[in-house]
Amino acid sequence: LFATPRAWLADGKTISIQDAPTAFGTMSMTISSHINQGNVEADLDLPDQSPKTTLLRLRLPAGHRLLAASAEGKDLKITGETIDLTGLTGQVTVETKVR
Repeated sequence: LFATPRAWLADGKTISIQDAPTAFGTMSMTISSHINQGNVEADLDLPDQSPKTTLLRLRLPAGHRLLAASAEGKDLKITGETIDLTGLTGQVTVETKVR
């Protein structure tokens, strides 16, 4: 989601992509914004074959910031608006804290 408009993740909005082809297999995702409650949730169905690096960028509306992200009970590395999902495959739910 590196080039999505910031307004697409305004509070109450959802981004959904189904069965998108990638070089590693198909993937799907649903990103649900609850910014007013301090979170954005990403339900992902990642390819079984993991690429060298897997990144998810959440372009939040102006004035909001990504504070933390976790999946499967583990904290994920964040750089700015980008969450490192490297090594994750299959069905994954990413929970974030935003301000």
